[in-house]
Amino acid sequence: MTDRCSITSRAAGIPLAGTAPQAPAWLVVEQRIPWAARVLESERLDADLRSLLVDLPATVLFARRQDAAGPERYWYSAADGISGLVSGFVSELVDVLSAGSPLATLASTLPADPVLFVCANAKRDVCCAIESKPLLAQLSQRPDVWQCTHIGGHRFAPTALLLPTAMVYGRLTADIAVTALDFASRDEIETTQARGCSWLTSLEQIADIHVRRRYEITRAHSIYFDASDADTSTPQVTVRHADGRSWQVLLQRRKSEPVLEACGRDPLSETYYSLESIAAVS
Repeated sequence: MTDRCSITSRAAGIPLAGTAPQAPAWLVVEQRIPWAARVLESERLDADLRSLLVDLPATVLFARRQDAAGPERYWYSAADGISGLVSGFVSELVDVLSAGSPLATLASTLPADPVLFVCANAKRDVCCAIESKPLLAQLSQRPDVWQCTHIGGHRFAPTALLLPTAMVYGRLTADIAVTALDFASRDEIETTQARGCSWLTSLEQIADIHVRRRYEITRAHSIYFDASDADTSTPQVTVRHADGRSWQVLLQRRKSEPVLEACGRDPLSETYYSLESIAAVS
């Protein structure tokens, strides 16, 4: 099958930067039950947990490992949770979400080391399973790599979410995955094959990636943005560094040749932005 979405997207040269899904918070729940195409439609999901997850102001993923044993876990990270990733046991999650201020309660659980979640949900798109299988096999001995449900962007498979940095990757290789995890353990960000940080808008994601690459900025939580206007064909994003440096990033809106957004759909032309220039602001 040569007309899979990840193959046509790669062949068309659709850039990764700026394609990460936007999410104010992520809650990843270990579930060893069969997954549905849409995460909360899994038939064996506990009904009480389902009703609480539906209303949660966070993007929910399910995750699992082939060798999983013992109590199921969950991981939570939010845009304002600069302290990092936290984790607990799923058996406690219903009580946590039923309490007042559930997100604050989640954020007070035990700190966790970085974890990479690789989308492998074949029921949502076949590319996610086919492309992720060799990647997961190469990383099968790592306890910090899990397979998960749909992140978004099948056409960039294998795609993965790294928490707590919230950086989303596409067309990921095992070597880059290991490097990204190593960076995250030092509160740093690896931008090779990066689609963007999910805390940011699409334009901010692009500016963030290009500035980090050009100036070799790896430290997380060191870059900030002024409002940008996506309604123009040449938007500008002002990027500010915590050390006082700032840059004006000029982008150019472009249209791709028709490509598959997902397997089984009709090809569509895709809008994306390329980098025109980065200028230091005095």
